[in-house]
Amino acid sequence: MPAFMGSLDLSQARLVAQGGVRFVYEHDDFPGMLIKVYKPDAIDDEGHFVGKKRKRMKFRRRLGAFVQVNREIAEFLAFQARRSNRGEQWPIAKMFGFVETEIGLGVLTQKLTAPDGGLAPTLVALVRGRQFSPRHRAALQRFLQDLEERHICMCDPHPSNIVFAGDIENGGRFVAIDGLGAKTLLPVRDWFKFFNARRTRRNAQRIWKFVDGLGKASTEPAPAVGLAGVQA
Repeated sequence: MPAFMGSLDLSQARLVAQGGVRFVYEHDDFPGMLIKVYKPDAIDDEGHFVGKKRKRMKFRRRLGAFVQVNREIAEFLAFQARRSNRGEQWPIAKMFGFVETEIGLGVLTQKLTAPDGGLAPTLVALVRGRQFSPRHRAALQRFLQDLEERHICMCDPHPSNIVFAGDIENGGRFVAIDGLGAKTLLPVRDWFKFFNARRTRRNAQRIWKFVDGLGKASTEPAPAVGLAGVQA
């Protein structure tokens, strides 16, 4: 039975990143995929984040920690549903489904890489490593315009959730790998492009403030990052 048809053993898989609540592994059988899975000690027996107050809404109680995954998938599907997006380079990482593992349900996502084959560096890594060039600036401007024009919602537009994939000399681009979707109870940003565009422009101001401050003017501390600077 192919690995993707059964439960996947992560004990021998390569851990490439980890954050506060998730591990990120390489997929042994599919080099272009990553597996994001919640850390066992981050989730309680009822499926909620440890230490988090439970939501009162029934649907949130049922989803538990997977409300975060649900937002990401919903945003991915909303983007995929628009025919105008087909055949274009995506400003968000692709999602391929789920896989059972010995530590919980994993989400299969696109592995975005640098020219050397390693994981694509985050915007945080580029800026703080003094590698952010004028070409990166132009690419970041295109990315932020894409978010607004294509009606993509991000609930957490932190620079660690944005990576630069490919070669800056040959069509490289910024891509959102995390923080997708809207958190509000009434998803007005989903319903109305105007409201999302307004929020996206405010988020863009924060991102430019971070970039122009050489990584020191971020409005909040960067979350835990993995071995290659990828947020989990």
